[in-house]
Amino acid sequence: MGSFVSKPPNTDIHEGVDGEHKTQPFSSSKRNKKILKQTWKKISANKIDNGVLVFFKLFQIIPEARQYFTSVEFFESIKDLVKDPLVRSHGLRFMKAIETMLEIEFDPNGCTFLFDAIGNRHCNYGIKPDYLDSVPEAFRFMLTKALGNNYSDRIADIWEEILWHIIRTMKGKIQEGIKLTEARQELARRKSSIHPIDANIESNNDKMDSTHHVSAS
Repeated sequence: MGSFVSKPPNTDIHEGVDGEHKTQPFSSSKRNKKILKQTWKKISANKIDNGVLVFFKLFQIIPEARQYFTSVEFFESIKDLVKDPLVRSHGLRFMKAIETMLEIEFDPNGCTFLFDAIGNRHCNYGIKPDYLDSVPEAFRFMLTKALGNNYSDRIADIWEEILWHIIRTMKGKIQEGIKLTEARQELARRKSSIHPIDANIESNNDKMDSTHHVSAS
């Protein structure tokens, strides 16, 4: 059995699956890119069902993630989940994002722009950043089904390496959005805590004015 990449590299400069050092987002060797494109042909032949497989596994790993899919309550098998239009739609969008990355040849600027935008949308959904850490495991599960006898841990490791580029980019945007929301909430809290004081000051000023008028009369 091959190695299982269970977590992302600790730094932006890391050694790739085939020993090459990576220093740029969405970078990968020519050999690895070729393997990604070759296996994608097999995967993309059934985009929707394979996308649903990813979500099926994600729901198993993170049951609480079902809350973001209100139509998904309980399911006994992939046959039940594959019928859900919302999951099918998300599965297809997920696969199309991967396909776009391949079509633009892993261009760092293009990929960053793409997954920044997707990260922003997921921030609006209220997705917890750490949920994304389970995507590689779910994708690996999908690969075992989609590739069949052509599956290998080495192929899964190559996909997992590029997936971590996606995850880092999306998590960065989600975390950025969370900080911005927290900053806005803190600003609103401070403003609301100041208002009662302002109201008391105005009330006291009114009383002083009233007393002054009475004294003057």
